[in-house]
Amino acid sequence: MTREHEALRDQAGAYALGALSAAERSTFAAHLERCHECRRETREMFHTLEVLGRAVDPTEPPASLRARVLAQATASGQEPVTLTSHNTTAFRAVAFPAWLAAAASIAALVTGLLAWSYKRDADQVRAELAAMQQQFTTMTQHIATLERAAVDARQTSAVLTAVDLARVDLSGQASAPVARGRVFWSASSGLVFSATNLPALPAGRVYQLWIVAETPHSAGIVAPDAAGRLNVVSGAPVAVRPKAFALSIEPEGGRPAPTGAMFLLGAM
Repeated sequence: MTREHEALRDQAGAYALGALSAAERSTFAAHLERCHECRRETREMFHTLEVLGRAVDPTEPPASLRARVLAQATASGQEPVTLTSHNTTAFRAVAFPAWLAAAASIAALVTGLLAWSYKRDADQVRAELAAMQQQFTTMTQHIATLERAAVDARQTSAVLTAVDLARVDLSGQASAPVARGRVFWSASSGLVFSATNLPALPAGRVYQLWIVAETPHSAGIVAPDAAGRLNVVSGAPVAVRPKAFALSIEPEGGRPAPTGAMFLLGAM
């Protein structure tokens, strides 16, 4: 059985009763063209409803008509027919299975309607839960972003208000002549680095920021946005006296010392 059949099979009763919405009815009608089992079940539902529609209480004939029929039967010498126990048993033997089949069809119809209703309710609950989960995930991510931004803002404030603050401008090198960068450095509080017009990175490569002293010290791997901009805040400066700051391109994961071309460079 197909997933479509499993999803729509419980709608046969609702379709026969006209209880589906226009969109649901159109979808189920299209499914009937492809599904023999659902066509058979739907025909049975329509047949059951037709039988039930004809199963009305018989109308009591007028007393005058009854009297005329009995008078004619007496005049012609006919004796009134009395159902024997055999006749009654035969009638019941024929009638009982018919009503049993009708009752079974009604039960199947009701069961189908209930199953369809429960399934639709369950699908709605699942959809609502999925939407709530997505909203919760989005909210959690948003809160995490705000928390990181708050930490960066506090650290930036600490660096920019430090008494030992130094500013270093970085110029684009041959690999990125239009790129520009700036470092605010505090030996006591950390550094704030920003850059613009950085070229897009090739696959498997990263930008790495360096504090250049007697030897280079990595200040971290950094990633620009689609416009070539980046902002980095670090609150853990190494215990060195910087002579310059540089930005190079390195293999993914970074390196303990520069191996690639320098894109930005600025001296203290």
